[in-house]
Amino acid sequence: MLQRVPEVGENLKLKGRKGKVESVLAVDEKTYHVQVTLEAKAKPGVTADPGKKKKK
Repeated sequence: MLQRVPEVGENLKLKGRKGKVESVLAVDEKTYHVQVTLEAKAKPGVTADPGKKKKK
């Protein structure tokens, strides 16, 4: 949470993930809805060890 309202296009970090503010909608004087697009998280690929043989 921030102490101020973020601006459109601002870069943020939420729960350790990077994101960018897409839109800000003021509901009332204390409540704002902020749309954030998060960067895709890279999934670690399973690397097959060529020296290992499959179990039968």
